[in-house]
Amino acid sequence: MNWKISKLKNKKIIGAALIACFAIGALVSSWSDTSTGESEVKKEMKEMVLVHHYPEKIDTIRVLLLADDGTIYHKSKDAKKEGDLTYFCDKDGNTKGLGYPGIMEIHSEAQGYVFVNEVDVEDYVARVLPSEMPESFGLNALKAQAICARTYIYSLSKERGYMDYNALVDDSINFQEYNKLPTTTLSDQACQETHGQILVKNYSAVESLYHSTSCGFTQTGDIFGNKYDTELLQSKYIGVPATADKNSAAHPIDFDSYLRTVDNFAFEKDEKYFRWMIRINVDEKLDSIKNRIISMKEDDPKNIIYEGDGPSGKITHMDLVERSKGGAITSLMLTFENGTVTISDQLEIRRILGAGITQVFLNDGSRPEGVTSLYSSAFTWDVGQNGNYVLYGGGYGHGVGMSQYGAKDLSEAGFSYTDILEFFYTDAIVYPLD
Repeated sequence: MNWKISKLKNKKIIGAALIACFAIGALVSSWSDTSTGESEVKKEMKEMVLVHHYPEKIDTIRVLLLADDGTIYHKSKDAKKEGDLTYFCDKDGNTKGLGYPGIMEIHSEAQGYVFVNEVDVEDYVARVLPSEMPESFGLNALKAQAICARTYIYSLSKERGYMDYNALVDDSINFQEYNKLPTTTLSDQACQETHGQILVKNYSAVESLYHSTSCGFTQTGDIFGNKYDTELLQSKYIGVPATADKNSAAHPIDFDSYLRTVDNFAFEKDEKYFRWMIRINVDEKLDSIKNRIISMKEDDPKNIIYEGDGPSGKITHMDLVERSKGGAITSLMLTFENGTVTISDQLEIRRILGAGITQVFLNDGSRPEGVTSLYSSAFTWDVGQNGNYVLYGGGYGHGVGMSQYGAKDLSEAGFSYTDILEFFYTDAIVYPLD
């Protein structure tokens, strides 16, 4: 077990630990009571001791490596070891991509070959970091990201991942991108200087969710239902203190207005995805939207509800059902000529409306093509003619936890990596497992 109370720097927790020590001393002195009293004392002591049990250190992690087509099955088993690393190879034996440290397992299945990389946790984090955050974000942002990546491993349930192969995660954005880009001097420094550090709250690893860019506010953890700690994952305004009252329930934000403008007090105001405008046409893209609704309802029937004939006929209008405190739409109704479809999941809202995209305009003036999903569900809209809607939105990703671009901008504003993490994850502290 990992006690290490003496290493905590949080004064309140140290004080609580000292009080607990005195309380234990008082309890021990009372052991001469009756047998019934002794049983109650031991029970109280057991509960107090359990409070101080930190996560056991994890030495290795098993990562399933997805094939180029996104499935778990590779067409070839060609791989070879060079030095301490294992590489995928082409049919001529030439290495492809980056090498993998640790042990490489190859499982032969009827559909192809499954590769599982068992790797030291610190080597894993070192290869997640450059894949998730560029070194241009600065050392403190990289340190914060390294701790998030490491903490994520500790927060995962043992039931998640690929249990048939005893793999906790894969190497994609389904979990964390792993070994997609080479390590750098600065990313290695960030990992080394945070070696063994994780985020904890109440002596447990936190759910260290993160995303690319906020809309100016992070989202509360309840946009995923009751899955995450909403006291930890609160909605935070990422801007200068002069506008801190935007966090107050007494000063609710009108997101219909807020998302149509650039907030000059927001730290991320100049970032590419801070604001975007997307045009969709629900007449031209009607079949694509319907097909996506039907497909996604098969996968997740509880979050896509039909009334009447559901997606039958043309879309006549779109209505906001519910918006989170941080601005993300968590429930949206599409009304068709013969029924309605209510979508109550932020990612599914993004994907379904994304099927109707015709044009995209980003905050930096760029106009990317081929976009098939909204960048976030923090948006509002104007209704045009002939099936046209103009969406005004902000941010990229689910919006919960740490904004990576927000971390970059906070770092540039002078925040340390611990300041950054404690800002995004309420009441969490950085704890050294080593």
